[in-house]
Amino acid sequence: MGPCVLISEGWYYGFLKWELQNTHKSSISGLKNIQGVENKMLVFEERFEGAGVKNYASRNRYMREAERAYDAAQSAPASPKPSPPMNFPPMGRGIGSFDVNALGAAPPLGSSTVNNGSTVTMNHNTTVKIDAGGDPA
Repeated sequence: MGPCVLISEGWYYGFLKWELQNTHKSSISGLKNIQGVENKMLVFEERFEGAGVKNYASRNRYMREAERAYDAAQSAPASPKPSPPMNFPPMGRGIGSFDVNALGAAPPLGSSTVNNGSTVTMNHNTTVKIDAGGDPA
């Protein structure tokens, strides 16, 4: 037996979603015209799962539990509204300016003056060289 590989639940969900959107797409489309959850479970088992041992009693029990959980989630109260944005008091300057002296403590490099005429240009270049010689670092 090979090594044990732990895979996240997210991976399993992603693979299930991929299967239902690609190789087993008919599993979902086949349910749209079927009436009743028991009948839908039978069609889904046939088209997607294809279990060797059907054990419909167990499948029906889990299906009813899932249906109750879904109904409970639909009737649950709405989740709370997100917090409003934080509004900080103005620092005595207009938008886009900042005065270190207005903070009430001495600035680390002495007095600060506002210079609205400055232009700052930033350039960044990254070069990565990869050759057959080994680690590029």
